[in-house]
Amino acid sequence: KTMVHFLRTKNGKEVDFLITIDQEVTHIIEVKTSNDEPNKSFQDFSHYFPKAKKIQLVKNLTREKTYRDGTEVRSLINWLAIFEF
Repeated sequence: KTMVHFLRTKNGKEVDFLITIDQEVTHIIEVKTSNDEPNKSFQDFSHYFPKAKKIQLVKNLTREKTYRDGTEVRSLINWLAIFEF
């Protein structure tokens, strides 16, 4: 069973989507209009969900990137067109 959640800590750190499949966190996703710098919350939530893919989806993106820690910055439209759970 696939579930989509919003995640926020008591001190206000948040990510737009936390995706679970069979109760296991598989993706941490942040969505931005044009900011291609990875959200700082990825670092915080990675400690709790180390196996989850960290993906920042950007609507107006000039170049896709993958960082050393595995964080991906992807084109929103292109990623949604091919993503499957």
